[in-house]
Amino acid sequence: MKKRKEADPFRINRYDIILTAALAAAAVICVILFAGFHDTSEGAFVRITVDAEEYGIYELSQPVQIRIETDRGNNLIQIRDHQVTMLEADCPDGYCIRKGPISRIGDTIVCLPHRVVAEILSADGHADEFDVIAQ
Repeated sequence: MKKRKEADPFRINRYDIILTAALAAAAVICVILFAGFHDTSEGAFVRITVDAEEYGIYELSQPVQIRIETDRGNNLIQIRDHQVTMLEADCPDGYCIRKGPISRIGDTIVCLPHRVVAEILSADGHADEFDVIAQ
């Protein structure tokens, strides 16, 4: 009697490849469609807070460097080309510097050890465009 070949449960067949390709294509389409929804609009601002108190509000269209000196440490924030970047921070982790530039409404840079937050707001002062639609 001939032994029947047992199916390998870990073998990839063509349907697995088709399903994976379809899911990858759907993910790429979603990223492309939704990436443009949070673009920086004209007249956007960045609000900087220190210890949850407003430090200042600056237009993204005006290049400026803001030095923040507190008893916890020092930060240097740069606004240029409609982007906000944490250039310097003497905090131990440096995550706020590695975050890189932000430019979309609702984006934030947080320096937790120094309690500094930079948040991009729309022209009407909202942090998220979808909240404006829902209201």
